[in-house]
Amino acid sequence: MLNVPLTYDEATSHYKASYREFINMHLVTANVHILNSILRKFFVETFIDNTFFLRFDNLIAQLAFLIFSWLLCKDAFRNIFWRVSIFMLLNLNPFAFEFWGLSRGYGLATAFMLMSMYYIYRYIQIQHTRLQYLSLACAGLAVYSNFTLLNFYFSLCLVILIEPYLRSTAPKPKLSLQKIKPVLICTLVLLALITWPLYKLVKQNQFFYGGDTGFFQDTVISLVKMSIYAAPPNQALVKIIAYVIVGSFITIGIFWAYTFFKKERKPVNMHGIISYLLLAFCCIAIVLQHWLTGTKYLLDRTGIFLITLYIWQLGCFLHYFGSSKYTPVITGAIVFCSGLNFFKNLNFDQTQLWWFNKYDRLIVNRIISESNDGRKKINLRTDWLFSLPMNQDISIRYPGRIEKIEWIDHPPNRDTFYDYYYISSSDMKYVSPRYKIDTCLLNGLYCLLKKE
Repeated sequence: MLNVPLTYDEATSHYKASYREFINMHLVTANVHILNSILRKFFVETFIDNTFFLRFDNLIAQLAFLIFSWLLCKDAFRNIFWRVSIFMLLNLNPFAFEFWGLSRGYGLATAFMLMSMYYIYRYIQIQHTRLQYLSLACAGLAVYSNFTLLNFYFSLCLVILIEPYLRSTAPKPKLSLQKIKPVLICTLVLLALITWPLYKLVKQNQFFYGGDTGFFQDTVISLVKMSIYAAPPNQALVKIIAYVIVGSFITIGIFWAYTFFKKERKPVNMHGIISYLLLAFCCIAIVLQHWLTGTKYLLDRTGIFLITLYIWQLGCFLHYFGSSKYTPVITGAIVFCSGLNFFKNLNFDQTQLWWFNKYDRLIVNRIISESNDGRKKINLRTDWLFSLPMNQDISIRYPGRIEKIEWIDHPPNRDTFYDYYYISSSDMKYVSPRYKIDTCLLNGLYCLLKKE
């Protein structure tokens, strides 16, 4: 994101700590995505502590995603039309695109997941154990980037274990130790890395972000809404698209079950069945966790990896009917609509989820430019949403000019200590009459007030 200021969640997870403290989850918050924090620390200490290098690991992850999505399409589809079409679909979601430019673990996790998918498909083709290890290792790194990818890791392990039964036409195929060994080794290594951080997060009740209504309402609806940047008047469109997605998913599942019981074991069938099962097992795992343990349903950003899984299994299904004259037309129409939605909503100035941080730099610049006495530190109080990212920005661009902004989650009390307030317009009634409006932003939701 070229011009997006540091967002609240990025600032929350960016703090001074050793590699060991990040690994052991020294600061117990779900905002700390371990692998992202480790890589971010490396880049800002090796180069410069600024917004670009804070987000540099995710820019690299985007490059990896582009490369491996092309390799995956090249491996699965011989026809250039299908390669390009599915490649574009995988990369034309504006909501997912935002996370390539943010210092969070979601983009990093999605890139590792796609790499894992590429290696498991290669493994299914040539049955080299090395590829199985690579697939599991990438899935493990995806989990280490963001713990919601445990759902994908679970799905991948199940697919590896049942793959001999999917492939074989024999009455009683056998599951060899050679198949089980990589799963056991990689899972034990992953558990050694994540058990202690997970325990801390669960104990501190940090997995509070999500929904309790239902998988469709919370996960599917939120992902569709974010993917098309739907405003409140477009809720009917969101539901229509969500129902189409669920309907297509059920239909595709019935079709692959039919081909499986007909004992069709062509490579194109295996690609389709495996891609479908990876998504299906993820959905089942999410629902079962909620039913059995009360874990929240994934919501918007926490379920972003499901977008890639859905698009891929849809592409494999459409490709199966590639010889039909209607299928390329349908696929082309989907790509066209996706491209239109992508470029219509492409934004390099703000994010959907952290829209309130859009003008943070502008506010800081305005305060600095209005301050005539560079020797006196400016006292600024902000709404809690702005305190952490503004502190980060000030420490990098204007060190020593503004006092550290305190994180305060209650309205002002008419004190006159501060030189400026940047607060919600609904809290302005609690401010002393000595403060006058300097400027209002975000459709008047937040205002900068200056002491006269």
